[in-house]
Amino acid sequence: MGNFKYPIFFETELEEVSGGISLKSALDVKEILVYKKSEYQAICIFQETNFGRVLVLDGIFQTSERDEFIYHESLVHIPLLNHSNPVKVLIIGGGDGGAAEEVLKHSIVEECTLVEIDKEVVEVSKTYLWKIHKGVFDNPRLNLFIEDGANFIKKNKSKFDVIIADLTDPCGNNNPVYTEEFYHNLKKQLKPHGLISLHMGAITAYPAETVRIYKMILKVFKSAIPYFNYIPLYGSIMAFCLCGENKNILTPSKISKCLEVRKLLNLQFLTPETYQSLFAIPPYIQNMLHGKW
Repeated sequence: MGNFKYPIFFETELEEVSGGISLKSALDVKEILVYKKSEYQAICIFQETNFGRVLVLDGIFQTSERDEFIYHESLVHIPLLNHSNPVKVLIIGGGDGGAAEEVLKHSIVEECTLVEIDKEVVEVSKTYLWKIHKGVFDNPRLNLFIEDGANFIKKNKSKFDVIIADLTDPCGNNNPVYTEEFYHNLKKQLKPHGLISLHMGAITAYPAETVRIYKMILKVFKSAIPYFNYIPLYGSIMAFCLCGENKNILTPSKISKCLEVRKLLNLQFLTPETYQSLFAIPPYIQNMLHGKW
C-alpha cells in the first residue's frame, strides 16, 4: 500500500505495463483518517495540505476534495448532456459517490443505479468524503448494488439511457473491466440511442494503456469520440471516451441551452466553452492516441 512517511508525505508509484514509463507522485499528508484492508483492496483516506481529503486504493490516488469535480463533471455531464432524455442511468464503480452526485443534478434522471464491488469503499466514503458525495447515498433516486460490475452487466435484464464506467485504473490485460467482452456487455445494456462514457487512463503518463483500451472500444462501438482533461491529482491528462452508435456531439450553443433548461448553471468546471475545449485534441495527444510517442 504505497510508501508512508507520515506525517511528511504519501508516495505512490505506478509502472506502465508496456512503454517503459514510470510515474511517481507525492502528497503532503497532514493526517491519516482511515487505513484498512477490505476483501478486495487496501483503502486509505488522508487529509492533505492542498487537496483536502484524498481517497487511495491499493496505493493509487482515486479522488480528492479539491479537484474531484474536474474528473466527475467531465465523465458524467458529457454523456448526459448529449442524450436528449437520460431517464435511467447506470454507474459501474464510483463507490465514493462523486459520479452519482453529478448524475442526480439532472432532475430529468428518474433512476440512477450504482454498482460498486467493495462495500468498504462506500462505507468509508459515506463517513469521510461528504464534500464529494454530498449525501447522495440517501437520495431516493439512487439504487446501490454491492456487486462486481462485470457480473452485474452479464445478468442484468434492464436497459439504460446512459452508462458511466467510473473504474479504477487499468492494471494489465487481465482486469475483467478492461476487456473487449466487458465493452460488448456494456453495449448490450443500452437502450436505442444510448450513450456510454468511460475513462481510458492517464494518457500522458501511460499511453500504451490508453491505446490498448481505445483499440478495443473501436472494435465494439460505431462511434467512439475521445476527449481529454487534465486532472491535477493524477498529474496527467486523462483520456475519456463517449461511445454509442453514430453519435455527433452537440455544439457549444446547444450545450448552453441544455445547461439552462436542466438548471446546471453552477457547475465548477463545465461551461459551453470548456465543453468545447475537451474535444480540441492537440497533435501530440493525437499521436499518442494512435500509438506514436
